Amino acid sequence: MDKNRIVEVRRSMMHILKEYAMISIGTILMALGLYIFAVPNQFIMGGVTGLSMIVSPFLPAWLTTATLVLVLNTLLLLIGFAFLGRDFGFKTVYTALILGPLTNFWDAVYPWQNIANDNLTTGAP
Repeated sequence: MDKNRIVEVRRSMMHILKEYAMISIGTILMALGLYIFAVPNQFIMGGVTGLSMIVSPFLPAWLTTATLVLVLNTLLLLIGFAFLGRDFGFKTVYTALILGPLTNFWDAVYPWQNIANDNLTTGAP
């Protein structure tokens, strides 16, 4: 392998590591936001999670919110792989796999206290 190819591979690897580092930082902040604000205040989230939270009470008991989220996310992920490519798919799977454990991490590091219990923070009237 010539020297130029080694430099090119190294740059490519650094670019990939930088992308995944940024995705990780964003997911850490998302998990913190979920843990501190959304879950304790029972906020309805947007996207698949919010749709599942709204629709699941009207569906059979065996089709829980978590099951509905899993089914819809799997379906959308397969569509994403097909239309947007492997790179998109792998980044999405990576994010989905680390979000839950990161939310649990915040619970272990900072046991829950409802810091958003005033009307100003929650947006309640």
